[in-house]
Amino acid sequence: MFDIEYMRIEYCGSCLCDYLEIEHGLSSDGISTGRKCGYNPVVYYSFGEILTVLFVSNGENNNWLQGFRATYTKVSYTGVILGTLYLAVGNLPSI
Repeated sequence: MFDIEYMRIEYCGSCLCDYLEIEHGLSSDGISTGRKCGYNPVVYYSFGEILTVLFVSNGENNNWLQGFRATYTKVSYTGVILGTLYLAVGNLPSI
């Protein structure tokens, strides 16, 4: 499970400026969920062993665009949590 808890990524038409893209599998053969930008937190579930996260930025930094924060939790097929990884990109506010 990949939970994007906080997202403030620049929005421009079709997410051409900055974007976050999640792929189920390796980037070379994975199935993309499409580009995500703007302010919409979301949760992704993967039924495989690999989830690829790609963040692309045009390098322009607007003070009100602070990046994203996500948590990846590995869960067994029975629902038992096997491990958690925290990922943050940008200048994020503390919670």
